[in-house]
Amino acid sequence: MEEKKELLDQDERVVEIELERLRGFVNHPFKVQADSQMIELQESIKKYGILNPLIVRPRQDGTYEIISGHRRKFAAEKIGYRKVPVIIRVLKDDEAVVSMVDSNLQREMISPSEKAFAYKMKYEAIKRKAGRRKCGQVDHNLGKKSIELIGEKCGDSPKQVQRYIKITELIPEICPISEIGGEKVTLEKACGMGLPEL
Repeated sequence: MEEKKELLDQDERVVEIELERLRGFVNHPFKVQADSQMIELQESIKKYGILNPLIVRPRQDGTYEIISGHRRKFAAEKIGYRKVPVIIRVLKDDEAVVSMVDSNLQREMISPSEKAFAYKMKYEAIKRKAGRRKCGQVDHNLGKKSIELIGEKCGDSPKQVQRYIKITELIPEICPISEIGGEKVTLEKACGMGLPEL
């Protein structure tokens, strides 16, 4: 068993890949913005380099899809980097979605809409992975519902996770989650506007 672990560690190593070979995650719900936090990240990269490698997965066309590190890639590109350190992981689509959501939900500043669409993506990936149609069905390995698993991992109650997922069906993607028709509304009020239960 020990030899097998060493082989896995050797297979997963940090390599440098050209920026033009990196692609953003399809339907990535987290926005990369040129704001004050981005300026701080750029300054940090200028001073110390990229301390945490990006996580990517190979694509059939020879490029790599970013799982974690969209902001680091953007910052590195803006300050003139041509290559960035990455860890390459072979992941199935649903594994990649779960990994992308989990790694990005750890960020300090996440908008409610980013969280809502991330929860929805993770929820759908868990459902597909388990071959289930409804979140009310139980994960036979853990004895928990999909919504409960997401809530535990992300620090929200199952009801709050459900509210976030429902809100994605209420508003168009381009509309900020905190506003509907120009009026500020709470997550709870927005969810009570007639959407069916999950």
